[in-house]
Formats: sequence, structure tokens, C-alpha cells
Amino acid sequence: MGNAHGGFNIPGHPGGGVTPVTKCRMRLLKLERVKDYLLLEEEYISNQEHHKPAEERNEEEVSRVDELRGSPLSVGTLEELIDDQHAIVSSSIGPEYYVNILSFVDKDLLEPGCSVLLHNKTSSIVGILSDEVDPLISVMKVEKAPLETYRDIGGLEKQIQEVKEAVEFPLTHPEFFEDIGIAPPKGVILYGPPGTGKTLLAKAVANETSATFLRVVGSELIQKYLGDGPKLVREMFKLAKEHAPSIVFIDEIDAVGTKRLVLIFLCIFGCRAVEGFREEAAFGRTHWFCVALPLSRASALRRKYAVPLLSYTSCRYDATSGGEKEIQRTMLELLNQLDGFEARGDVKVILATNRMESLDPALIRPGRIDRKIQLPNPDTKTKRKIFEIHTSRMTMADDVDLEEFVLVKDELSGADIKAMCTEAGMLALRERRMKITQDDLRQAKEKALYRKKGDIPEGLYL
Repeated sequence: MGNAHGGFNIPGHPGGGVTPVTKCRMRLLKLERVKDYLLLEEEYISNQEHHKPAEERNEEEVSRVDELRGSPLSVGTLEELIDDQHAIVSSSIGPEYYVNILSFVDKDLLEPGCSVLLHNKTSSIVGILSDEVDPLISVMKVEKAPLETYRDIGGLEKQIQEVKEAVEFPLTHPEFFEDIGIAPPKGVILYGPPGTGKTLLAKAVANETSATFLRVVGSELIQKYLGDGPKLVREMFKLAKEHAPSIVFIDEIDAVGTKRLVLIFLCIFGCRAVEGFREEAAFGRTHWFCVALPLSRASALRRKYAVPLLSYTSCRYDATSGGEKEIQRTMLELLNQLDGFEARGDVKVILATNRMESLDPALIRPGRIDRKIQLPNPDTKTKRKIFEIHTSRMTMADDVDLEEFVLVKDELSGADIKAMCTEAGMLALRERRMKITQDDLRQAKEKALYRKKGDIPEGLYL
């Protein structure tokens, strides 16, 4: 029977009864809630240990790996991979070793010829040195395609067709060349006066093709320290091969591709002149002086003049300074990459220069550069197209007659025409006008021609 407090009397029990059911259940629920909180806390702590920041999580592993690697480390070359645990390596000292490969080394990156890190005592392989790309090479890669297209080029239909045949078609339709049984061209060179659209044509190629496009100026290949220039050329073509199909565009190639000179000593007897080299002296005296000449001209001088008049004490390929020697080494590496022992694969080269006559014949010979595309100054038809392209978005007055400038006999390049249109717009803005008049174009033309044919002492510039 129940008592006055809501409990139950149990015969023979010392307390005479038990705790009420409601109170026990409340206590049970409270303890279960505490248990749930403890379980949540345990799960939270375990999750925090599992998902803590990578740097904190890897500190212990890094320290453990460092203990296994030891310090300092030596660098070796992997000669042969025996199995997943053993390999043959050669150190910088010379001999080869049969060594172990530690378990934390990525086996997929181990290839014969790669550089590996060796333990200082056991010579075990403890790491791999990855071939990182030079930052100077990374910036050469054009990530975003230029906005210029073939439609932005006035005229040059023949040149555009030749570039497509030599650069685009071998990458997009190599089967055409296989069916006809010929090897596709390796590269082209664009040459012509300044402002005729060489760089613009290369930008259009980069826009139209889906291949990787590497753009570099010839002066960027000239480095300060010995060997950096050839190394830059090697890494540039290596990156192009890794991202093939690719196109390498080298602008202003005459910065590194000029003709190699021959260092000769001319011997003058008496007061004589040899091809513009004159030595004023008393009759009968012998004077020596040194000049640098192209090889073809030096050979012609030797055949033309008698030995007493001109004698060679030294005839060799050389340069007049250490900087020029380094430029020649860079060019030699470029020659090797253009037509070396190893095939380039789907890597095409476009060169551009304003000074075709100054380039070394070995650089532009067939087999390295198979097509030489000249971009001349525009004719009347091409001028008309260029004016239409640059004035299509300009607000022109009713009195504007572009034929006056199209039919002019002055040597205007595409860059000059663009500068004229831009200058005419600036003159209209100066007078707070929103339309360009014929007088604006005339004044702009005079300014463009003045800059081009101004009284500037050209002898001060090389």
C-alpha cells in the first residue's frame, strides 16, 4: 500500500519503502542528459584532433620524417630503379651505391636521371628534388588570349595564309602532312619595317589557336650571369614541350641572333687604305690594328689583297667583350633547340625582327626556320582597310574624306595610321568637340610624319 509521501511500503525492507517513481525517473533523465553531453564533448575533441589545421597536424609527422632523414642531406642522381625498396644512385663524389628507398618517398616520382636527396650516413633515398620552373619562364606563358583577331589586321591576306599553313595547320591537322608525305615546317620568321603588324599577327595567332602560347622578347634572354641565358632558352623549350601543342613567339630576335663576327688583325704597310680602314703613317712603317668583321667579308678581303698588304695573325670566331660572348652562347643554345638532336614535337616557333639582314645565317636557314614571311609597308588597298578598321568606332564629321590620306605617297605603316587616328581624336577632345574633322586628321598626319622624318641625328643611335 502507498504511504502519505507517494512511496510504496515493502515488507521486510529496512527503510520501509522505496523512492517515488517520478523522482527516480527525473534523476535518471538528468544522468542520461549528462552522459549525452559527455559523449558530445568526447566526439568534439576527437573531431578537433582529426580536423585541426594542416600545419599543426603535420608538425609531428614532419619532425619524425626529419629525424629519419637526418641532416645534412646530400644530392644524388637516380641511375636505376631495382624495385620499390631499392635503387642504384650516383653521388656527386663519383661512385654508385645500392641503397634503400624509405617508405615515405613517393615512388611515382622516381625516374632514372632525376635528382634525389640522400641520407648523410646510409645514402638511402629520403626525398626527391622536383624540377621547378624558373619564374621568368612562367611569366612567358600567355594565360589569357589576346583580343586581337585576323579581322583586326588590314590586308596581309597572303601573310596570314602562310602563317596558318606553317603554324596552325601542323598543330590542328597533322594528318594532312602525313597523307601528302612531307614534314611540317618547324617555324617562321616575320620581318619587315617597324609598324607593319608583325606582333599584331602573332597576337592574332595566339587568339585563334588553342595551343599554349609562350611570348618572349629577345632582350629577356640576355642575362647577367654566365650560363643563365642558355639555361633560360632550355627551360623555355622544356616548358613548351610539357604543354604541347604549343607556340613559342620570340619578338626582336635580332637582340640575340646577330651575325657572329671574326676577329682579325690587319697589317698595313705604308699609307694605304683597305676597305675603309685607313692608317696614317710614314711610308715603310708597319702598323697593326684589330677589327671585327663578318666571316664572308673577312674572306673576301683576304682573297682581294696581297699578303704583304693584309695578313692574318688570328682568325677565329670571337666577340669584342664578355657580354657579347654570352649573347653568342645564348644564340648557340637557341640554334640547338630549333634544330638539335632531339625532335621538338608539337612545338612551333615564330620569330619577328626589323633587321633581317643582321641575323646570323645559321639561325634562319631551312630546317630551323622554314618560312620567311615579309610584311611590307601597306599599299593603297591595304591603307584603306586599315583606316576602316581604326575609324569604325570613331565619330567622324561629314567633311571627312579618308581617300585624301589613302592616296598620299608618304610611306605610312599600319602603326602610323593608328597613331594618326588616335591623335586626331585627341585634337578633337582638346577643343571640346565630339566629332573628328578633316583638319584634325591633317594635323595628326603632320605630327606623325614629323616624328617619323624629323631632323633627328640618326648617327647618335645604334
